[in-house]
Amino acid sequence: MLRGFVLRGFVLRGFVLRGSLSPKDAFAGLASPANITIALLLVVSQGVIETGLKQWVGPALFDIAPCGYRFSDDMKIGIPLGLLTVVVAVLAISSLTHAA
Repeated sequence: MLRGFVLRGFVLRGFVLRGSLSPKDAFAGLASPANITIALLLVVSQGVIETGLKQWVGPALFDIAPCGYRFSDDMKIGIPLGLLTVVVAVLAISSLTHAA
């Protein structure tokens, strides 16, 4: 994943150095609300992973499953993390749209 970012950085620098793109235009898209929202989602998701919240929420939700259904460990971690990401996305988008 890091190689993609490095490659994009080199391509962007190439356009700026060739004069095809002004520095102002090259970095204008970085301040868009969509990019900021995605960056916030990545930060919050990594925070959920690093703090161990995903290991706590998954078993807490799925150990009380009805009908004796057994969820796999991946589902116990993935579903709550996905739900938390959706909640954060909705909150971030709503705060960006109502801030104006």
